[in-house]
Amino acid sequence: MRNGCAVSTILLVATNSEETEEVRRELQPLGHEVTVAPGSFYALTLLERHRPDVLVAWPDVGEPPADELFAILRQDPAMERIRLVLVRPDGLAPASMPDVFVVQPGSPADIAASLGRLVPSASAAEGSAPDPMQTQPLPEAGSLVGRLDTIQLVHLVQALAQLRRTGCLRVMFFSAESRSYFREGRLVHSTFGELEGEEALQESLLEAEVQPGALFAFDRYDAARIAQIPATVTARLESILLDTSAYLDQRRGQATGREEG
Repeated sequence: MRNGCAVSTILLVATNSEETEEVRRELQPLGHEVTVAPGSFYALTLLERHRPDVLVAWPDVGEPPADELFAILRQDPAMERIRLVLVRPDGLAPASMPDVFVVQPGSPADIAASLGRLVPSASAAEGSAPDPMQTQPLPEAGSLVGRLDTIQLVHLVQALAQLRRTGCLRVMFFSAESRSYFREGRLVHSTFGELEGEEALQESLLEAEVQPGALFAFDRYDAARIAQIPATVTARLESILLDTSAYLDQRRGQATGREEG
């Protein structure tokens, strides 16, 4: 407890101690208690007497590898409340463990920001002014979370379509939250503030140009859940992206003209 408020505990696991130390330094000002384990074997030793709220593993955790480490923890009822997070470039959780959260690699500040969405900070609990990027709903299990300064929104949308993903892509802008729903890679519905449909996605893409550090989360849906989402998008995704790209090019050209004038 800190000043009467619960403090979140986080265990970082990786053989790259320099990177995890930098992430630890980024997380500590948020009020978290952070411990670093230089490998999964050492982490298992720590877990015998220490139960963190969140365990974060990088791909290079040594032996046992990250997926086996997570499987060991999920077999122990005493560990079932630990939120498991994997730092992984492809954004995919182990197939046998859909409850694992996935964070994209990036700078220590980027990773800490993504992790900050999974655990509320102690400073927020103590009544300090809320950070608009921290007051959004937590991502669901199996989510991919990250920041748009590590991947452009247009590329993220294209990747979800090409990978035939089903779920909801949420982007937390300061002005409003954007939501885009995909059914097997096809965009079926999009919202941004009070907007819906193609216009909502276009405005989201435009907003991403002026707020490239916005946080995002992609929550996977099953067939039954996505079937309940209304279909407000009729245009092909490629057409929406092309129209938005043309508008952005025009706007950049106008801005360049004003600067030269």
